[in-house]
Amino acid sequence: METVFSPMTYSNDVSLVAKIPVKRIVDTYRLDQQMDISRLFPGIETIELYRCNSSGFEFFWPLTIAGDDVYYQELGQKAWYYHPDRWEHIEVIKELKNEKILEVGCGSGAFLKNVVSKTSCAIEALELNSESVKQLRSGGFHVSNTPVEEYAKENPGQFDLVCSFQVLEHVSTPYEFLKAQIELLKSGGKLIIGVPNNDSFIGSNLHLSRILNEPPHHMGRWTYESLRSLEKIFPELEYTDVKYEPMVNDNVSVYTWNLVHRLLFKNHFLTKAVWKLKMYKPFEWSVRISKNKIKGQTILISFVKR
Repeated sequence: METVFSPMTYSNDVSLVAKIPVKRIVDTYRLDQQMDISRLFPGIETIELYRCNSSGFEFFWPLTIAGDDVYYQELGQKAWYYHPDRWEHIEVIKELKNEKILEVGCGSGAFLKNVVSKTSCAIEALELNSESVKQLRSGGFHVSNTPVEEYAKENPGQFDLVCSFQVLEHVSTPYEFLKAQIELLKSGGKLIIGVPNNDSFIGSNLHLSRILNEPPHHMGRWTYESLRSLEKIFPELEYTDVKYEPMVNDNVSVYTWNLVHRLLFKNHFLTKAVWKLKMYKPFEWSVRISKNKIKGQTILISFVKR
């Protein structure tokens, strides 16, 4: 029997949280996203979600089921995937000075473009989606199609700020991924991480969109607890700040659906009827007027390298 270990601590002190049928994920992608992802689960019928007991980090097993380049190219063609105006980008940019920055996993380049247009900072980026790299390079941006672990070997201690937004949750080997980013920092440099907050509504999401918080999309689930544990795992890091995104308009409908679905005792037939008759509208209105008080999708945490 294969020994399960935490990819953050390499300890086998882990607890099983859930088992998920692969068929449910594959069927949902086929029906909801018109994507066939069955090739990413060769011979696998069930995946498992574990909690690392020493760090609080939750991860999916096996570690071999992360999305590949083709998967992300296909997702990247969907209009909703690469959002150009992200809360976490705005929060970081408004505090930038004259820094040398590396963004790890720049996607379609939203943060990269904003830094270039709004600041005097020098910025480089890494991205594994080869199509995105091609497009950004054609626009004159300094983007490399290189894993951060390799990039760190050639550029140690070169950056004032290393950041990643909505990237770490996709990584099946987070220890190596984070270690490389720390190596890229100068002493006194900042590490900023923006990830989906699993303590928000997405952690208990029952809507079809929950597949985006599962493999092959997400390989790990992060909370304030597990992010703060990085100080213990990497003693060279010192925690400095955390911020939480308020609920955004794009997430109101999913949040409302979950609220109604639970009020109806998770009865899919009743929830579907309520949606068809638009009886959910008062709930949606209530969520919209109070959304600034509800924790949204993203947690943004900052560390400094000692």
